[in-house]
Amino acid sequence: MSRALLLIILCVVTFQNIRCQTVLIKDSLEIEFKKTKEISNSYLHSSMKMKKNDHLVRILVRCDLKALFKQPVDINAFSLVDTENKFRYRIATYFGYKKGPSLFSHRDLGRTHLKKEVLNKRGKQYKFLPPHDPNLFDSFKANNFEGYTNIEVPVRYYNLVSGEVISVIYYSPSQKPNFRADMQFVVITNQKTPMLKLYYGKEFITNIELEN
Repeated sequence: MSRALLLIILCVVTFQNIRCQTVLIKDSLEIEFKKTKEISNSYLHSSMKMKKNDHLVRILVRCDLKALFKQPVDINAFSLVDTENKFRYRIATYFGYKKGPSLFSHRDLGRTHLKKEVLNKRGKQYKFLPPHDPNLFDSFKANNFEGYTNIEVPVRYYNLVSGEVISVIYYSPSQKPNFRADMQFVVITNQKTPMLKLYYGKEFITNIELEN
């Protein structure tokens, strides 16, 4: 085997190891990082929309999660940390999938909740909006990084009845022990070049590289 061919094989193996990194959290949650990529800023899903901005980039991060004791999995503990600019990003949107191809996310893999309470004229929550639950624990806030600014990008909902509703969103725990998580983060790019790291709580998962 030639030296050049051997070098290529070694590079491929190294790349695959990076893209499929697995981390064990507190001996109970296995997180396997699968891939990351930049996606369109004008991405739409249902009635949710985020405005396009030349100084923002949307990043998809995909991980496979396995709760070893079949405990609920809190997706809000994920954050993207920019060590260069001292920013810490909350998940902007998340979709959970059971293993295997699927076109739809599942509520038992984490239901969307509004951080902001929105009430109709009768003082009730709108049924067609995600619910607001002040008792739902927010692990993103519980795992602040000292010296870092939390960045939370609100989502805009629009309906003829409620009008425009703008709120940060987060998610109830997944009730399934084995699933795939597609998480989107919106990252500021008009500062110093971001140096991004994916964390679960205070546990480092992997480095995230932006496309050049």
